[in-house]
Amino acid sequence: CWANAMCDHQLSTTEAAVLGEMAQGLGISEARVAELKRDAQLYLLEKVLEDAFHDFRMSIEEEDRVVQVGRSLGLPLAQTQSAIQSFRERRGLV
Repeated sequence: CWANAMCDHQLSTTEAAVLGEMAQGLGISEARVAELKRDAQLYLLEKVLEDAFHDFRMSIEEEDRVVQVGRSLGLPLAQTQSAIQSFRERRGLV
């Protein structure tokens, strides 16, 4: 549900409230909710990284876009940079 709510790379207060109510109704802990949200953020960033590395390298413009998307998803810069590095390592692009 988090990924669907953020597929436009934004999360409105209404969307966050609905997801919070759903989690509470299902008895999901706050810690687990935070984990699921982070997983969704990284999943969506991964899709942007796949586009950025379509030619096996990332230009400065593409990196700027990835950072902007990470920011709009609510990821700290360090976490976005870590995701970029992990992507490179998994794809053998280091």
